Amino acid sequence: VQFNCRMSLAGGVVEDEFGELFGSSSTGGMHSRFIFSLGPKPYTFLYRPFKGGTEDVNPIAVDVESDVREVRDPWLKGRTDLTPRIAEQALRVAAICAAFDGRKLQGKDLGPAKEFAEYQVRVRKVLEPNPGRTPDAQCAYSIMRWLETHPEDLPIERRVIYRAIHAHRLGPGIYDRAL
Repeated sequence: VQFNCRMSLAGGVVEDEFGELFGSSSTGGMHSRFIFSLGPKPYTFLYRPFKGGTEDVNPIAVDVESDVREVRDPWLKGRTDLTPRIAEQALRVAAICAAFDGRKLQGKDLGPAKEFAEYQVRVRKVLEPNPGRTPDAQCAYSIMRWLETHPEDLPIERRVIYRAIHAHRLGPGIYDRAL
């Protein structure tokens, strides 16, 4: 089996522009179906062509032991941020890893999957879709998100927020109404 996989459909999305890519139409479930990650800061990617050959792999069909869901279920108790969909994605990633390791998926092996799920919770607090349907609502949401994520910068000048949320794309009239 020659396996060539990428874990992202849209890699390298600029964090400040994420709300434009995932807008109001993605809040009905599309956003929650993606697996996200954030690059380290500060980081500059310097592209280099891939050198080397392909790796010979032999993934197997994975047997999922019955205790896997019993270990997963407590992750969700009393949590609204770690959703069943995130937990299921973590199990799927664990199953992929097990397939390439040539082993069964057992509850005792889910420590890394739990950490993956917690990471998804943290990333999704940063990479939220913009639920605004109109330009005014999109701009207002962007302003509120920026203020929530930069409380140390308050009080702040209007032009700083204008630049930070790229309000020039919508225009000063919309920005003034939203503000």
